[in-house]
Amino acid sequence: MSRAYRATWAGLAVAGLVMVAGCAGKKVYGAGPSTIETTVGQDIVIALESNPTTGYGWQVGGRVDPAIVALISSDYQSSPSTALGAGGHQRWTFRAVGRGTTTIRLDYARPWELTSPVKSATFTLVVR
Repeated sequence: MSRAYRATWAGLAVAGLVMVAGCAGKKVYGAGPSTIETTVGQDIVIALESNPTTGYGWQVGGRVDPAIVALISSDYQSSPSTALGAGGHQRWTFRAVGRGTTTIRLDYARPWELTSPVKSATFTLVVR
């Protein structure tokens, strides 16, 4: 096994551990679930496939009720792949701040284009 090959696999392992450690103890939701149930004070992490090299990115679409949920952070985690232009995941962390139900819609679009997003992900958040 060549040194470069071992270094590549070691780098992939470290990147995987960083991604897991960044979400330790938190369930991460993807594009599949449409309803998320949680309690006040809990963080909700949504991770969606993204590729900023194309100019596209996820943005909050519509109004999120600030009495129920607050946006804590958004970041991009690149793929461990070394392929040029490889995508990754954009992560959104929200905190449930009050009881109730609200909708979180994330739109995948190019911010300078005045067209509809190419895709959207909608989540119903129920906070008890």
